Amino acid sequence: MRAAAQQADEADEARLELGWRKSARSVPRFGLKMLHDLRGARASQLIPGVRQTKPERRGMIVAEVGGMSETRADPFKLDDTYVFLKDGGSAPLVPSGGFWQELMSGQPRSAGVALVAGGTGWLLAKYSIERNSQAWEMHPAGDELLTMLAGAMDVVLERADGEVTVSLVSGETCVVPRGMWHRQVVREAGQYLGITYGKGTQHRPR
Repeated sequence: MRAAAQQADEADEARLELGWRKSARSVPRFGLKMLHDLRGARASQLIPGVRQTKPERRGMIVAEVGGMSETRADPFKLDDTYVFLKDGGSAPLVPSGGFWQELMSGQPRSAGVALVAGGTGWLLAKYSIERNSQAWEMHPAGDELLTMLAGAMDVVLERADGEVTVSLVSGETCVVPRGMWHRQVVREAGQYLGITYGKGTQHRPR
């Protein structure tokens, strides 16, 4: 009985490892930075140059690729946490509480706000909207992607030949080009997702 059970376990582990190997072949190496330690299938067995390290707590996966460490914590909600998609591939989490007040003050004190203010990368954030923008905004370093999650809004773009309005409802997305002044007009209160290359962002009164 025990020998049969051991053989069954070994067969399961072999199938898991085979599945990891097939997954590894179908994903580019630069995109496969984290691997679960499942039933003894070690990352070092599957992808050259990747070493699985012991998770610090339940739900955290840590892998080392080329000497660089990547960590991901337990599931979180974008309602109270932003993600800064750094140039180079890492994605540190930034608490959203008091973020904008501190950022707009021009004197960032917390590590997260300082990272976004001085770093290079994209800020991924979920916003709730109930009223129109109080100012125009412009991102000189990169585009901005806006996806309506619920509700409806107009994105007003200031072009050389005049203003252009892009209307968004739930499920629709638009791209605000780099260097273009824009503002938002709320048609129906809701939420949207913004991915912004915000380095050097400027504001001006309406």
